[in-house]
Amino acid sequence: MLYSKGKPYIYLTICSVFLIAGCSSGGGGDSTPPPPPPALDTDNDGTPDSSDTDDDNDGVLDGSDAFPLDPTETTDTDGDGTGDNADTDDDNDGVPDDDDAYPYDPARTAAIPPLFPKTNGVYQLPNMPAPNQLTWILEQLAVASTSDQDIMDHFSPAALASVSVAEWQAFLNSLRAVVPGGTVQDIITMTPTQVRVLVGDAGTPGSGQFMTLQTTYSSGLINSFGSSGFPLNGGSTLTEDLALSYVEAADKLETLAEEVGLLVARIDTSNQCVPVFERNSATPLGTASIFKIWVMGALAQAVEDGLISATQAVALTSDNFVLGGSINSEAEGTPFSVLDMATLMLGISDNTATEHLFRLVGRAAIEDILTQFQFATPSVMLPFLSMSEAFHLYFTVPEADALAYVNGTEEEQRDYLDTVLEPLGPVTNTTTANRSVLVSATWQASAMDVCSAMAGLRQFDGSPDAAALIAQAYGAETALVNIREDWSRVWFKGGSLDDGFGLRVLTYGWLLETEDRGAFAVIAMGNNDSGGAARINQSLFSSVASRIVNIVNETN
Repeated sequence: MLYSKGKPYIYLTICSVFLIAGCSSGGGGDSTPPPPPPALDTDNDGTPDSSDTDDDNDGVLDGSDAFPLDPTETTDTDGDGTGDNADTDDDNDGVPDDDDAYPYDPARTAAIPPLFPKTNGVYQLPNMPAPNQLTWILEQLAVASTSDQDIMDHFSPAALASVSVAEWQAFLNSLRAVVPGGTVQDIITMTPTQVRVLVGDAGTPGSGQFMTLQTTYSSGLINSFGSSGFPLNGGSTLTEDLALSYVEAADKLETLAEEVGLLVARIDTSNQCVPVFERNSATPLGTASIFKIWVMGALAQAVEDGLISATQAVALTSDNFVLGGSINSEAEGTPFSVLDMATLMLGISDNTATEHLFRLVGRAAIEDILTQFQFATPSVMLPFLSMSEAFHLYFTVPEADALAYVNGTEEEQRDYLDTVLEPLGPVTNTTTANRSVLVSATWQASAMDVCSAMAGLRQFDGSPDAAALIAQAYGAETALVNIREDWSRVWFKGGSLDDGFGLRVLTYGWLLETEDRGAFAVIAMGNNDSGGAARINQSLFSSVASRIVNIVNETN
């Protein structure tokens, strides 16, 4: 028996195959084995492959070469068996390499476009009611005065009923003295009906004014407008938290809530969340309004599939009014575009906008997106409740029924949903709260589930219409000042649940991304579900979460 390239070369003489008379197994000539074949030398460099560390002589060692015997190929990014040199879609994302700005990243196909582009250093605000009125306000600060008629043309009757024309004029005069000709330096919130911005003179940090403006959607008139001093170089982290490390920040969060889930993760080129730091990140906790990102996912999928258009109209109906909906004052039948509804849902967490989109895409589509977005244990979120259904468990049905729902099987829950919760319609009675089920009867997910949903939404980058919808809706709010300048993409969604005595659930989730630094997720979740007197202090919790975001910014 001989060996070639580490494997036995077995030879058999004719005598060993056939029992032929006269053959001998001894040392006679008939039993002499034939010479072995020459050792394989793929690249003909004189070193047999069994000893050669680069069989095809392409400069890539065999151990790192996906095609060690093919000098024209070394890698297979998508693992489809075709080398990248021959493959026309290396990352198998459906976009040919020639049209793909990121041919080796299945989650990216194009550079991240600025959500709010600048011209000569000045933000170009989108054409929506609230941003349009903000533009008018800034124009007024650059002129000597504002006429009575201008005030009446831009403020709603409700706003003028509570603040007179003269008082609005005096307020604008006071701002002219502080920020004459000021421009938007940072955008915190930008939705059709509400904006929050930092305005001032870029060269004078002390000139900053934090402005908040709200409008009616249909008329576009200003319902409220306020401004307060805030330094242009200010931040969202309390002084006591500025030097916290990841470990110290996590430890402090655990003093502020009974249960905490924390995850800082890099989203890698395979679109997976890779933890940088985590604390209890795999345990499902109450999400509050963060659940709306899965509604967004189902909506984006419907847009990509051509079932829904971002520009199509959704008529406002009172059947879908929900507590906390800022658009509940609009007239029945007011048409909203899907894009505007989505921006209101994520940008200011409007519950009525969420309910309309939930009904538009349907429960089944949202439940399907859980699996598509790699939700670890979908059963904890099933059946996926609408805003009204969750609020009925909290406000309307007997507490014993709500507890039975929480502890029931999925089949029992779906039956109760079909026969009791759905027929109830909008929530109207909020006098009694089933505090024992506030956390457990609503939406549950882990910090890792939230990160996976963010990664799932990034995968729509190759679908222009869906990507544009996600960008405007998910990028409408940052919750932190002076963060957009550091990252090309900032997505934020948070949530809270209050039992009338304070917060029982508080959650924050950011996605931060640039071309050179990559994508990072920061998710901080706090729950107080014991029913005791303790509640979550939002100011302290948000300061620590802000510090964690700053650590990501400082170290990447």
